[in-house]
Amino acid sequence: MQDDLDENQRMLAEAVERYLSRAYDFQARQQSLAATQGHSPAHWAAFAELGLLGLTVPEDCGGMGLDATSTHVVMEAFGRHLVTEAYASTAVLCVQLLAHGARGAQRSQLLADLATGACILAFAQGEPQTDYTLHNVQTQATASADGWRLSGRKTMVLQGPVANQLLVSARTSGPALSTDGISLFLVDPQSAGVQRVDYTAIDGMPCADFAFDGVQLAPQALVGVQDAAYPTILHASDIATAALCAQSVGAMAAIVDATLAYVKVRQQFRSPIGSFQAVQHRLVDMSLALEQARSLAWLAAQQVDAADAVARQRIVSAAKAKCGESARFIAQQGIQLHGGIGMTDELPLGHHVKRLIAIEHTLGDARHHLARYARLADPAHIA
Repeated sequence: MQDDLDENQRMLAEAVERYLSRAYDFQARQQSLAATQGHSPAHWAAFAELGLLGLTVPEDCGGMGLDATSTHVVMEAFGRHLVTEAYASTAVLCVQLLAHGARGAQRSQLLADLATGACILAFAQGEPQTDYTLHNVQTQATASADGWRLSGRKTMVLQGPVANQLLVSARTSGPALSTDGISLFLVDPQSAGVQRVDYTAIDGMPCADFAFDGVQLAPQALVGVQDAAYPTILHASDIATAALCAQSVGAMAAIVDATLAYVKVRQQFRSPIGSFQAVQHRLVDMSLALEQARSLAWLAAQQVDAADAVARQRIVSAAKAKCGESARFIAQQGIQLHGGIGMTDELPLGHHVKRLIAIEHTLGDARHHLARYARLADPAHIA
């Protein structure tokens, strides 16, 4: 991939790597995780100073206006270094939701605040009954004399415990499972009628479940056009999925590198186990799986901003499915070749595996994306 980077992307990659190598090594990461439950204000401020939070924020809103390939560069480095801050959900997904869905002063102000780190947004989309279907929304927002009334539940909201504001998808019209009738609302998590339960995901990410009991919202809480949020959610989710693919590539590369280093020093029968042909074959298979995932993830980053929605969805689903398949194989091989210590928390390996598991179940697993890819191959069934 490095050969495909332009000069600016290469400089970005070097800047991110310098910061993470200095301030986000494994021991520092573990100490920060214990003290901050997955979100470090100091690291978040540093990301803002480096321009990472405004990477894809439009220039007219105070950002850098870069495309998904630059996000790929950042996310791959984040995957290598086990960054726990929910960058993909906030600085990628929420930025795209606002950039494509919000209007006027609301759009400009929120995006500017995201770019500087002054506002931390979390997207509340998943619900207890949902799988990965983005239009399976039962949370209701009903119009009232003084705005809106919001009722429903949202689960697994990444960055939910630390978010200043929530972007909540809610049904404002239409039958259940309809792609029409979904709207986005800006909700203060401290509002009356909002209940929150915090917890940490398997990979250390801060998460929360929310319950909304007749929460009163002002008219201006509506983000964008009423009943028309689904295309925006779909587009933004595809961009965030491509970013997660890049992060998984970084984590897989770290596992391959760590395994290669380990088999060079682990002795069996007075020889490094890396000298055994069977082990070498397994390392080659791991490297091949990594390069297949890396190629598709990079292609997704190049094409995810394309105007053709069908082509965008197909390449994103192909990349997510391949990354999920490769991640499972590489994680299994890495653990086995490390022997018993591969299961311990003292090595980064186990934490990379947990990150890959979390990525697999975020915005659609391999089975979901294979099904979507197959469906999109038949124009008669394009949703």
